[in-house]
Amino acid sequence: MELNQFLQILWRRKWIILLTTLATLAIVIAGRSYTPDTYTTSSTVRFLTARGGSPENVRYEVPYADRLMNTYRRIANSETMLQKLQDQLGRDDLPDISVGVIPNTELMRITTTGPDPILARDTANKLADLLIAQSLEDTMSNYLGEGEELPAAGLALQRPTITLLERAETPLTPSGLSLPMYALLGLIGGVLAGSGLAFLLQNLDNRLYSQEKVQALSSLPVLGEISVFKDRKKKLFLDGEIQAEEFRRLRTVLLFNTRPAFKKTILVTSGDAKEGKSVIVANLALSVARMGLKVLVIDVDMRRPAQHQIFHLPGNDLGLSNVLTRQKTPEEVIQNSQFPGVDVLPSGPYLVNPADLIDTSEMVALLDQLKQQYDLILIDTPAFLHVPDVVGLASLVDGVVVIVRSSHTQEETLQALLQQLTHQKAFLMGVVMNGSNRGGRLHLRNGYYMGSFTIEPLNGKDQPSKSADPAKTFLKDGQSTEEQPNKMAGD
Repeated sequence: MELNQFLQILWRRKWIILLTTLATLAIVIAGRSYTPDTYTTSSTVRFLTARGGSPENVRYEVPYADRLMNTYRRIANSETMLQKLQDQLGRDDLPDISVGVIPNTELMRITTTGPDPILARDTANKLADLLIAQSLEDTMSNYLGEGEELPAAGLALQRPTITLLERAETPLTPSGLSLPMYALLGLIGGVLAGSGLAFLLQNLDNRLYSQEKVQALSSLPVLGEISVFKDRKKKLFLDGEIQAEEFRRLRTVLLFNTRPAFKKTILVTSGDAKEGKSVIVANLALSVARMGLKVLVIDVDMRRPAQHQIFHLPGNDLGLSNVLTRQKTPEEVIQNSQFPGVDVLPSGPYLVNPADLIDTSEMVALLDQLKQQYDLILIDTPAFLHVPDVVGLASLVDGVVVIVRSSHTQEETLQALLQQLTHQKAFLMGVVMNGSNRGGRLHLRNGYYMGSFTIEPLNGKDQPSKSADPAKTFLKDGQSTEEQPNKMAGD
């Protein structure tokens, strides 16, 4: 996985990471706040393990020293010794006690940890005193057991087996990590946990987010990416808006991909509803019409028609259904929009079984007739996988453009749609990604980008930079649209 893909996943799941981090941080801080402070201190004793020999030639018996220190370590942890501690301190709530031998030394450390710093200190020191007393008692017993006289035993008492090396002090600060350190660890743990959860959800998520994924899945070029509409109520974008620039570039790519044979009838569809195909059809028509070309938008979605609302037409009482049933002629139902060069053929009244009329010779004849009157015909269809009305129409048009909505369209939806279109032997021109977070870049069939438009300040506002329109160079004989206002390449 490349770094930019890694960062895109993290950014896409940023709320998951943020919420996980905050939850982890809150749990850690709350847990630390409700946990009482503990204090740790320790005392150290030394074992005199030299036996036999003279002061000039002291012989140390290592096995004996190990046995001796481990014996007293067990004594210190015994129930009998703990009971003596409780009796002499007068407390039943003794702190935690840990007795350990320091490796390669004659030292033993007694460590106590508890919520009361004074009790922790007294416990460590008292246990050291009890061990020293126990060693004196054991030494006396050994001498008396060997038949020594009391003076010799008294001499032994002056040389105890255990001596106190370091007394425990009262701890002034709690042991363990401080609250800020707990918070830092909670923050780090939350970010790591949130990132792991983000990648887990990404692996379980089969929605399409990037054009690279769409291309790999469909083997089709991504013709364009349309940015997210900040104002969802807005349907048409005029010059000076970012989306208008993106539709202009989409128009350029469509014209470029159609040479040498221009596709005069283009069907725009999607696999699922609410993917933005109607808005894309309308704005693409406006963009093409700005070149001086004559464009017709046909709304064949008789169940949920939208074009008459997008263009603010008087109504949908008359339209395509009236023409296909031979009640009206195309000239009687086609409506002029408020935008020069753009006409709209609404869907008309709903028919019980639209598929029986759309996939007929009447529809073929209608398209042939309209081709003579318009430079480009854009057909807005219902969702292909949910409404079978226009399945056969895909094979009657010159080309099909598939709409994919970023973070909405499922992988299996796109695969099923492409499989059905391929079965209908439709000419697939490419895919348009709607709702992209990185609009403004277009991908051509040969793998090269058209480039990204720039935003330059104009009169205190951000406006798309106005560059020369490359689409004009794709027309017949190298003439611009001003020279051939109603002619397209291949006519």
